[in-house]
Amino acid sequence: MIMNILNSIHRFLTLVARFIFKYLIYGEKGKIVPPIKNLLLLEPASVLAMKIRTQKVTSVEVVRAFIERIKEVNPIINCVVAERFSDALKEAAEADKLIGSGTISLEELARNKPFLGVQSVPKIVSQLKE
Repeated sequence: MIMNILNSIHRFLTLVARFIFKYLIYGEKGKIVPPIKNLLLLEPASVLAMKIRTQKVTSVEVVRAFIERIKEVNPIINCVVAERFSDALKEAAEADKLIGSGTISLEELARNKPFLGVQSVPKIVSQLKE
């Protein structure tokens, strides 16, 4: 008997909470995030790094794809606090320049810096010099 009363109270409170959050706080229907159009955004980081090392895609292309997606969805989900897009593009260009220079072999990059072009470039370059 007491369990039935507690269960009924729980169901009532759940319905009230759902109503409050659905209609009063968030609105009846939230905004929908648009679908991903650029297939680079669906690649795992390890695959992107390999494609960057083998120059099938540039780091700048990858960064631009992510920047475009951020600009597309951030007004809806509001998740980016600091936009450092110009710095990210500069770092990507540095990674592409380092890879294109041929001063470091692809095997060495894959072994020592597997995420070059995906990870922050200044940190990697300083580590390579050590």
